[in-house]
Amino acid sequence: LGEDTGIDLPNERSGLIPTKDWKEIQLGKRWQGGETLIASIGQGYVLTTPLQLCTMTARLASGKAVRPHLTRDNVTPEGVTSRQAEEFPELQVSRANLARIRDAMNGVTNELRGTGHGARIAIKGMEMAGKSGTSQVRRITMRERQTTGVLDNNDLPWKYRDHALFVAFAPVDNPRYAC
Repeated sequence: LGEDTGIDLPNERSGLIPTKDWKEIQLGKRWQGGETLIASIGQGYVLTTPLQLCTMTARLASGKAVRPHLTRDNVTPEGVTSRQAEEFPELQVSRANLARIRDAMNGVTNELRGTGHGARIAIKGMEMAGKSGTSQVRRITMRERQTTGVLDNNDLPWKYRDHALFVAFAPVDNPRYAC
């Protein structure tokens, strides 16, 4: 996250994973302790692209440093050639931690009280694991908090409403797909 995925498309956006130095240089402000907490769950100054989230999900599912491609084949002005299957390196993350994350994502969709239970695939062997989230599209000012309170999404114009977000991989036991 916060870096190009390396996909074979021009003009990829890198997003942002903020640091203390970034905030000092870009905003001229000191990092607050709470910002570490909110950044760890994707809030605050964190910016990601849907492609980065999909790549992250594929990496968590496979345990490998997967690199996305737009097409299965290489297409150039000279013609079409088959892309050789890549062997991706293992992530530098403990297998136990990856297993915990996969298990938690499985619970989101396949446990009765999971936040994504309604989106589950109820076909044996095709179950998916996922994670729900929210993408905030507007800044909530201190003035708003102190005067009117944070407005309900339903009271905002459509373009200012939060966006629902969901990432997933399937099948749970032998992942082949991520989104």
